Amino acid sequence: MIFVILGDRSGKIQVSIDKQNEALTNKALEISMGSVVSFSGKMVLSEYVKDGGKEFLPESTEILSLADAY
Repeated sequence: MIFVILGDRSGKIQVSIDKQNEALTNKALEISMGSVVSFSGKMVLSEYVKDGGKEFLPESTEILSLADAY
């Protein structure tokens, strides 16, 4: 799994990407801190996830603006 913490003005959520999904994995590895991304999928509750137990399982993603790497 690849984990991305996605934050906006309402808070943050863990995005969990299954490495078996090659297209999503490749996109996730391009993301740098501060990038603007869009995920489509579903939110589920999980007792294993910190920050309120919410986990997002994406079906697709789009990098809208890639931030410069630090």
